[in-house]
Amino acid sequence: MRDNSAQRMDQHDIARLKREGVGGRSLVEALAASSATFAKKTAYAQEKYVKKKLRKHLVRCRARRPTPRAVCEAYFHKQPAATNYVRYDALGMLLALGNVGAEAQPLVVETCGGLIVGAVAERLGGRGRVVAGHTGATSPSLDIARLMNLGDAERESIATAPVTELIAARARHGEEGGEGEEVAKEDSGKADGVDGAEGDKAEVGDKVPRERPEGWRSRRIESASPDLIRDLASPAQGFTSLIFAAPALDPATALAKLLPLLAPSAPFAVWSYAAQPLAEALDELRRSSSAVNLTLQEPWLRRHQVLPRRTHPTMTTTAGSGGYILSGNVIPEGERKRQRGDDDETALKRARTGGAD
Repeated sequence: MRDNSAQRMDQHDIARLKREGVGGRSLVEALAASSATFAKKTAYAQEKYVKKKLRKHLVRCRARRPTPRAVCEAYFHKQPAATNYVRYDALGMLLALGNVGAEAQPLVVETCGGLIVGAVAERLGGRGRVVAGHTGATSPSLDIARLMNLGDAERESIATAPVTELIAARARHGEEGGEGEEVAKEDSGKADGVDGAEGDKAEVGDKVPRERPEGWRSRRIESASPDLIRDLASPAQGFTSLIFAAPALDPATALAKLLPLLAPSAPFAVWSYAAQPLAEALDELRRSSSAVNLTLQEPWLRRHQVLPRRTHPTMTTTAGSGGYILSGNVIPEGERKRQRGDDDETALKRARTGGAD
């Protein structure tokens, strides 16, 4: 049983010194001087004692640039439920597997508070467009994206749109055919007031009035205009990739609805903290021949202590699981039908020849 009799200073003395403005190092020196056993400790024990007291009494503050990794890491260790437990290495893999880069036009469906939307917008650098799809009538909170200190061009590249409207617009394009696509492009050009060379650059919502205060927090992310939704749903355009991170939704059902919105051979990446829903989605994609290059993987991360002659994995880690990621490339509907036709023809030939190749 430790009665702390070796320390002559009590908590009231420590509180008094802090009120007087004594710094952390000076406070630790006072604690060491008032300890009856400190001088009897070995050099290693004294160093350990000082480090322990410094961690307790020395307040340190480090200013870090709010990059997507830094924001994701902070939330993962402090408030992981706000980002659905997405780990920062998994976030990087989603961006890589989703082929996010300049001039891209990805569709992001996530319930991570805007973490992935903000990371995609930051990587686009204002050159491209990211559409944050949502299933409800209103867009979910994207507050975490606001913490990344995005520039005006990056912020204006974000638009929110209901997934149901995107799917309905694609269905209308399919019914109208080629003539409907020409009319849609013509109407979009008139609405935007741009010539044919710039007609594919639809405006993202209404412009923010000039009289509003400057600053990211004073501006809201705009909803996609009907013209933009119509252009995005056009089979001639399509999204360049899909990033899906909404564990509450069934991946197999969601992919069946969302993959037709992508451009031919566009990549997609689906994240979930459970492997079973992704395994079922992978099986369904293979059965329907909807995608190729299908891969189900688990991000793996372990912190290491790096010191001279003492480099090893940390003994206690709170990294947890990074979840699971399903990725692949979409097959266009026409190619699926042709492939199914070739398979049927091959099966018929085998039946006629008695199973011989």
